[in-house]
Amino acid sequence: MANKNILEVAFSKIQENKKTELSNHEIELNRIKEIEASISKIKSNYEAGVKKTFAAEKEINSAIELLEKTIKTSTNTLEIADEIESLARDIGADLKSSTKKAIKDAYGFKSAAEQNVKDLRKAKSTLH
Repeated sequence: MANKNILEVAFSKIQENKKTELSNHEIELNRIKEIEASISKIKSNYEAGVKKTFAAEKEINSAIELLEKTIKTSTNTLEIADEIESLARDIGADLKSSTKKAIKDAYGFKSAAEQNVKDLRKAKSTLH
């Protein structure tokens, strides 16, 4: 009888060990599934980010083109403004305050556009 109890206790312990091993394997399998799900999400996010990077580069190129047009137009406008200011000085006339403000604004827009182009080109270079 004592041997039977010893065998039952031993068998019970073996079953407990098997349950623990099985439980550990289930936990490991769940962790593997977590990793697989994470990798899938990582890949998806990465691919979406890369697509957005290419879209951002197109937007940056478009912005640079518009700003370069701003610079060109401002430069032409300021050349005309220089001629008008020179003519006004030659004849002793004053320019209207609205004209002076427009000239000042053209300088400001040109300067801002040049800085923006520089900044956007730098940002674009860091995309790759």
